[in-house]
Amino acid sequence: MMSNDKIPEERFYGREFVEKEETFNEALHEIELVNLEFFQSQEPHDETEKHARLHDYYFVYTLNGMITLTFLPERDLRNDIKQAVIEAFTSNYPNIP
Repeated sequence: MMSNDKIPEERFYGREFVEKEETFNEALHEIELVNLEFFQSQEPHDETEKHARLHDYYFVYTLNGMITLTFLPERDLRNDIKQAVIEAFTSNYPNIP
């Protein structure tokens, strides 16, 4: 395979995973929009952004088939926003302990 070729996510992870990821990302976008005033009041993590973004506060990783959501401890995210992200995560990935 040439270095410019990409394996489509669906072939690599499966259609179900890709659909869940898309749904989760849509939910996160809605959470960010609902709380836009909070994010606009925060310093951006990326200097090319005008203000902080929700993705500056968490990361999701997969290890041994388990998908995990973790909030970055150095970023101060309001508890109500954290709870909304957790709810979006668990509704999209319900089989995760």
